[in-house]
Amino acid sequence: MTTPAVDVSFRAEFPEDEAFLVKLYATTRDIEMALTGWDAAQQQAFLRQQFQFQTTHYGAREIRLMDIALMPEFRRSGIGGAILKNLLQEAAQQEKTVTLHVERFNPAPRLYERLGFHVVEDLGINLLMEWHPQAD
Repeated sequence: MTTPAVDVSFRAEFPEDEAFLVKLYATTRDIEMALTGWDAAQQQAFLRQQFQFQTTHYGAREIRLMDIALMPEFRRSGIGGAILKNLLQEAAQQEKTVTLHVERFNPAPRLYERLGFHVVEDLGINLLMEWHPQAD
């Protein structure tokens, strides 16, 4: 099956994007939230807190891929791969390692491995993966 060409562009993140980014982040955790038994307010509070923790924690020295979150109707269309390839090209130019955490049950590790990432630490539910410029 051939994936159609995808035209992706990038722009800087702005403070007014936060509400959308929190909502988008929440769509990536819906399966997990369904298992908690929490009411909607508890889920939203937890998700906002996790989003803030992730945003703060992942502002690290290497290039840390925090999240590629796409609205469900745009998933599996090549957009995520295009975003990753752009990021890896930028990392190669800067000679920087790219790291990410991914949940074990997420289908994304297969894509990451095809692009040259490898698992450097098994954290139980999460995997820590790295990509090095020379691996490309």
